[in-house]
Amino acid sequence: MKKQTHIYAVAVVIGIAAASWNPFSSETDLLLGQAAPPSANFQVDPFWPKPLPNDWVTGNVGGTCVDKDDHVFIVTRTADSTNLTAAEKEIGKAAPPVIEFDPDGNVINSWGDPKVMPSGAHDCYFDYEGNIWIGGNTDAIAQKYSRDGKLLLQIGTKKKFDTADGTDKGAALNASQILLNKPASFAVDPANGEIYIADGYGNRRIVVFDRHGKFIRQFGRQATAAENDAGVGGVFLGIVHCVVIATMGCSTSPTATASAFRFSTSSATSRKTS
Repeated sequence: MKKQTHIYAVAVVIGIAAASWNPFSSETDLLLGQAAPPSANFQVDPFWPKPLPNDWVTGNVGGTCVDKDDHVFIVTRTADSTNLTAAEKEIGKAAPPVIEFDPDGNVINSWGDPKVMPSGAHDCYFDYEGNIWIGGNTDAIAQKYSRDGKLLLQIGTKKKFDTADGTDKGAALNASQILLNKPASFAVDPANGEIYIADGYGNRRIVVFDRHGKFIRQFGRQATAAENDAGVGGVFLGIVHCVVIATMGCSTSPTATASAFRFSTSSATSRKTS
């Protein structure tokens, strides 16, 4: 039977609070003898990764993704000069924007030009060709890199937003074929290389480009409270935070703070699943 491909999008209805995880907190500090929360599948390894070299300090980390070799890439926000505190700058120096770890937690590569990379990095994603996508939420761009740091494609213009006045404070237009407005997440269709971007912190849409970055189509818009309550599909009340490509038979597990939608990749038809 022919498989049908769908896009899943998650719209966050309640505001997201940024949080920092600390494996040495008073509640779960394994080094201090505190018991970790029981889990049949996962346990925190407080010694992973290994200490960073050269007095690096990451500050905020905007994305974490894993390649086919189980190498972990983290995307820091050190391209933002305000990312590190005064105390952090006094004792260390800004880490490179992208750091690659092997499965044992050793740093094996790092790269990124802070002048080119987004200062407001948000999400990273490996496509089917092994390239890494990095979002610039506060930069209004999506960038595609080779795994060793060569910039291959950029969608959007840095610091120019799809708004009435081109700034991040302007009224969202939800319409541009060349600009983004605080993108959140990515998915690339291995069947044709089409790029799906959850352009969802400023806009309320999923926007699709071909493999060369040319606009193809979009779907989604700002919902009203009445439309949300009625379960109308394809309209987003809150942030469009995630997009995933799935074949027929896959499902989502929406939380109490989010709504999930399933779209056909061949049209703008959709169904609200929560």
